[in-house]
Amino acid sequence: MSRKKKQQPEKQILELLATHSKFEQYKMGDAAHLAYPTVIKYLKQLEANNFLRYEKRPSLKNGPDKKIYAITLAGLLEYFGLAHRDLKEKDFDDIAAKHSDLLPLLFDKWQFFTDHGIKSKVIESFKDYLEKRFVPILEATPKISNKIKKDSRSELDKQIAKLDHEFEQINKKALLEFRKGLNEIDQVNVAACILFMNKTLKDFLPIFRLDNDLSAFADAILEAKKWRLESEFKQAQEWLSYWNSLKNP
Repeated sequence: MSRKKKQQPEKQILELLATHSKFEQYKMGDAAHLAYPTVIKYLKQLEANNFLRYEKRPSLKNGPDKKIYAITLAGLLEYFGLAHRDLKEKDFDDIAAKHSDLLPLLFDKWQFFTDHGIKSKVIESFKDYLEKRFVPILEATPKISNKIKKDSRSELDKQIAKLDHEFEQINKKALLEFRKGLNEIDQVNVAACILFMNKTLKDFLPIFRLDNDLSAFADAILEAKKWRLESEFKQAQEWLSYWNSLKNP
């Protein structure tokens, strides 16, 4: 029997919050099968990456305020990026039901997609987007020094490990800057990337016509696409004209 691959603590915490609307910090250790100090350590890292947010609630026993955590859009996309190959349709159903506010043009329409028989294709498009266009920060940099034991490292090994760590931090910082502050504009961009792939438009557009929000969304996306292509075509014509003017008589 094959051994189950050990998960990253960060992924375990993201999975817990992706599959629940909110979760109390103190209860995370047992739920995620992690030691409580490990939970605290990785919560701080995930907060720094804008993957989580929390609110404080008064304790019932005059103790310190409770921290109630929820996942952000950036955190949800990170989890999907890490886990999408293993997720089944039911997993998408559960997450959509709990986080419709994070991707309203996608998850708030989940029942609509189900009722009109396109949910499986929406999931396929979502996975395609994650596979081809999304790089999880927690998986961004393969490490040269992964298999080097700390107690047996030579001086060269230690230098490699140091460079490895520095490169990893630079790479993560660049990705964080690129995806910093996901907001309403990004909700629209993510939904557009998933719902308006060329290979699925023929199936999706007739269905979108039946919903006011999706119909208005399609109008905006297709008008923007038309404007962009017309602009590119005009620019190409100008460059071609200039190129032809450079030909020898």
